[in-house]
Amino acid sequence: MGKHTHELPKLKTLMTSEWMLMASERLPHQVRTHQLSMLILGNRAPSSTGRRDMEHDGGGRLAEVDEVDRVREVLWQHHRLIYGSFDYYASLYSEGQTAEGEPDIYNMSFNAFLRFMDQCQLVSKDVSKGEFQTVWVAVNAVDKATADEDEFNSKSALNRQEWLQVLVRCAILLHSKRDVSESVNELLTHNLLRLLPPAALQNSNAFRKRFCYLEAPTTVLESHRQSLFALYDAYAQVSHGMQDRLKDDSLMSIGEWLTFVRHVGLVESGQVTELAAKQIFLWSRIRTAKDLSGASEAKLRHITPTDFLEALVRLSLVVALPTDLELEEANAADAGEFLLAMQTHSPIEYQSFLSTHRPRHQDHDGSDYAAHALQPSERCLEHLIKLIVRTVQTNTSHSASKDILALDRTVVDSEAAKFLKRRQQNISLARFESNDALSKLNFSETLTSAAAKKMQTAAAIMIQLLLRARKARKEVRERRLRADVPSLTT
Repeated sequence: MGKHTHELPKLKTLMTSEWMLMASERLPHQVRTHQLSMLILGNRAPSSTGRRDMEHDGGGRLAEVDEVDRVREVLWQHHRLIYGSFDYYASLYSEGQTAEGEPDIYNMSFNAFLRFMDQCQLVSKDVSKGEFQTVWVAVNAVDKATADEDEFNSKSALNRQEWLQVLVRCAILLHSKRDVSESVNELLTHNLLRLLPPAALQNSNAFRKRFCYLEAPTTVLESHRQSLFALYDAYAQVSHGMQDRLKDDSLMSIGEWLTFVRHVGLVESGQVTELAAKQIFLWSRIRTAKDLSGASEAKLRHITPTDFLEALVRLSLVVALPTDLELEEANAADAGEFLLAMQTHSPIEYQSFLSTHRPRHQDHDGSDYAAHALQPSERCLEHLIKLIVRTVQTNTSHSASKDILALDRTVVDSEAAKFLKRRQQNISLARFESNDALSKLNFSETLTSAAAKKMQTAAAIMIQLLLRARKARKEVRERRLRADVPSLTT
């Protein structure tokens, strides 16, 4: 297993994983940056008097409540929406780097903020585009009061706590006649929740409950444990920026994750875009930062081995993969053999396959997956892993193209290291298969035949169900008739 011993997530982890919902999604307690507290207190509605009010504290007692506390509470109520929108826009226009080879997906660029303004319809005849741009500039400016403790704050983009400030200030611009807490709530519910794209609204815990912490995917991951952790350990050490203070050779960064996705051919084969890969990384990690230390920031910018497994589950639900019936019809050993052969020998059919077999669910949490799925999610996971394993092994074994026995279907540390080295040397992927029959296969006819068999099977199942229902109705009628006939006694 290499230098690390990783444990697969247990089913019981589902309960303890709620740390993402509460503890690690904490909003910053600091509201003094750029004098935000004073701004909130200075923008109360004209009808409000004084700086503090009296409210019931939940136990029937009256308590003094600051408007700043109300704003913080509104932000907390919508924390998923706020952080989800931040992750989405931070992943856009992320060509900048935090270190060599590390795309900056942790800060929101000015162009991404402009996209946010447009998509959430902030600009109106009452509030100009320039006023919102001024907000971005003001918040992004260095705050001398907190500069020393916030050393990883980018000088050319917004970090998470600055994003909170921007939302509060934008709310004040849009709804100047209301209390700030009411203005913030209106901005979040009317503009963001209603107008943000689906990718900005995904719920990581909802996805995990549907697809990760279940027996079927856990069984699949367990069966490929050695291969997956060998690849994780190899790619966790790819970091280019040797002077990067946040570098951690035991964990996988965004640059290392993207390198892995590229190296196994998923980008160049058209299976996944780099933007989608970035979003999968963001959604799979544990979003936690208990303070502004380098250790907390490093944890925020890496995925653990368990996060890596989740990322693979997510990846398996966005790429185009064959079904078991299609593999059987093609006489292919696994999805890897099938797809590599199709790419090599039938590129036109492969492009069509990408279109017809790419998952069509729209909800990134997967709530509508079952309604559009070609196969169960755990089969997608199995097929993706088989594709990755076969890609690695066919590019590290000299005899793989000649002898199917040369592929033992398990990637060991030495193979992972060899594959990584070859790809870092820009050696192109060899896309060949050990099944010679696949080189002559008509993939279009095979897929059509599999689809016809699927329809026949579905029709047969439907007929069986109808016959069973008819038989059940007949038995019910007969029981009722027997019950209506009076018993004969001698």
